[in-house]
Formats: sequence, structure tokens, C-alpha cells
Amino acid sequence: MRVALYAGAFKANQDGATRSLYQLVRSLQADGMEVGVWSYDRTPTSGAGWVAHFTVPSLPLPLYPAYRISLPVRETLRQLDRFRPDLFHIAVADMAGRAFLRYALEHRLPAIATYHTDFASYLKYFRLAFLTGPSQRSLAAFFNRCRWVYVPTPSAACDLESWGVQNVRLWSRGVDHDQFHPGRRRRSLRRAWRARGKKVILFAGRFVSYKNLEAVEAVYARFDSRLPERARFVMLGDGPWLKRLQRTMPQAVFPGYLHGRELAETFASADLLLFPSATETFGNVVLEALASGVPAVVSNRGGCADIVRESAAGIACPTDDHEAFFQACRRLCEHPLLHARMRRLGLAYASGRRWPAINQRIINDFRMIAAYGHPTARRPASLPLGEMGCGPRPQQDSI
Repeated sequence: MRVALYAGAFKANQDGATRSLYQLVRSLQADGMEVGVWSYDRTPTSGAGWVAHFTVPSLPLPLYPAYRISLPVRETLRQLDRFRPDLFHIAVADMAGRAFLRYALEHRLPAIATYHTDFASYLKYFRLAFLTGPSQRSLAAFFNRCRWVYVPTPSAACDLESWGVQNVRLWSRGVDHDQFHPGRRRRSLRRAWRARGKKVILFAGRFVSYKNLEAVEAVYARFDSRLPERARFVMLGDGPWLKRLQRTMPQAVFPGYLHGRELAETFASADLLLFPSATETFGNVVLEALASGVPAVVSNRGGCADIVRESAAGIACPTDDHEAFFQACRRLCEHPLLHARMRRLGLAYASGRRWPAINQRIINDFRMIAAYGHPTARRPASLPLGEMGCGPRPQQDSI
């Protein structure tokens, strides 16, 4: 069975979406499937031949050059002709992704999509909120032409259902337990952070406006004015807000982007994760923190809240309530029994989130989808949205 994956970006560890796609490709190959990946970039490694890769031309997004829009060309279509896929997996609904879907439908082949990133929610941060509705309608039309669209959390499923998407299934996310575990904690690293006698509050992600970094700044300012010797902030990542954060958080540690062992040691050496973003469809960093023995304080909107609700290993706060975020962090810093309980629950939850088991579910689906053949054939049932918990939810307490 051949799977043609249009990934958009395919750089290892660039973000949670690409990490998930790398894990899925490896699982598909281990199951005996042949995978071709089309993307505008990839991570060069000594084992670059581990998967057939095809480069798609691209242009940078005007307001966010770290991400790009791929442009389909005739050579891409010829590559697909030669590869002869049995199934298409489209991870980004940009121009190239839409060309892949057209190719699949024209050749009477099944196509599935995955919903990794809520780009529509970013528009308001770029003063383009008026485009949110049209963007959501365009995505809904795209997804409804696919056999299924896979989402990582019930929250993401409910969002798509509200847009009119009718064919949603869950594909959750796993964590690499060989990389992320409490044994990575390092006293030497905490000494380098000047964290003796302090609790380390970690943020991990892109330094961009849609990560709700104002909340992180506000929590830092409150600790600085009310409890100046209580916490040390470690800001793991990079992005357009770096200089601003260095100015507003002068005592914080900024290690930049880290990978592999250094990344895992940073997670395990923290005491709690502060991740207030409300635009996440999942929140891989939250799961990686729990696997490292680190409870999380998150927004009560988006996929991070789903992880905290399911695991009971953290606190979800109203997105715009900076005082609630501060009080949640303070409570975890000052109540060791509460911290220990959430740490234990987080480790138990993460232990059941192993990639091979998570990906086996979508592999089984892929084989079943391919067996149905032409996409106008009867579509297997999607997971009932009622089972995903869609509809009004009770407001979660801030602490």
C-alpha cells in the first residue's frame, strides 16, 4: 500500500504537527506501507533516504515568514503519477494541499486530511479577524470533500463541527518516553539557571502573539513584585517576541531552541509548565511536560485544556484572566502535596500515550479506507460528535 503525504513543512521538531507526522511516517513504514512525503522543506540527516521525499515550491507567508505556502507545479503531478499512491494524506489545506485533493478525486482515489493547526484563530492577532469566517467556511468545504478529517482532541472536533464539517474522527498524539521522563532532571542545569531555593516555571514554544504571551509576562510581573524570590522563569524557544520578552522579563532564562537530550533535560528540570495559548489543537508540549513529571497551567480553551481535564494533572485558567494564571502557578509552587498529586497523575496519564498504540488506530483506518476504494462509495461512520463532548461546557475553575 502506498501513501502520498502532503506535509507542508517536514522539519523534525519544528513544532508539534511535524513531530506527529514524523512519528506517523515511521509507524506506517513499520506496518509495511510505502510512504512518499511532499513538502517545501525537510530536516537534512545522514539517514535522509529513510523516506521518499519530494520538494514542493513555496512562498513565505507575508505576516509570518517562518511558515510558507506551497505552490503546486506540473512536476508535482508527474511525481504523483510515478508514485501511484493508493491513499492521500493531506496535512495542510493550502494551494498544494487542494491540488493533491483534486488529483485524488480526479483519479478516483481516497483522501484523508488531518487538522493540526488552527490558522483561522491566528487571524485576529494580525488584525485580520474579518477573514475568520470565510477561512473557516473554506476549510469546512475542503474537509467535507475528504473521506475523513482527523483531529487530535475533542475540542478541535467540536470546533470543526461548528463550522459544518461532517466527517470528523479522532487521532490523538503520543509522547516519546525514551526522550521525555523524570530521570532527565539535572541539578547542574538548575544551578546554571540560578534556581536554588526557587521553583522553575517553564514556557516552551514560539515567541509569537497568538501564544498568549501577555499572560506569561503578567505572571512574571506578579511574581517579581509580590514573591520575588519564589520563581525562576525559563523561556524555551524563539520568535518575533524575543526582544520584547527579554526586556519585560529581565531575570528570565532564554536558552533558545533546544532539541533531543537538552530539550528533555530542560522539561524535566522545571517544576511546572505555564502554557496559556488558546489556539492549540492539541499541545504536545503539555503532554511532554506531564511525561517529564511536570504539571501544567494552561488556558481553558483549546486542546491543552482537554489534556488537563483528562489527566487532572494541571490547572486550566480563563484565557484573559492573568491573575488566575498567577494564582494557579503560585498554588503549585506553594503546595507540595498538590504538586506531587498532579505530578503522579500526569505521569500515569502520559504512560498510556505511546506512539505505536496511538498510530495503530489510524493505520487500521488507512487500510479500511483504501479497501472502500473510490471516495463516492459509502463512507464509514465518523465518531458521533456527542461522544466527543461537543456542546456547552461548564466553566472550569481557575485554581
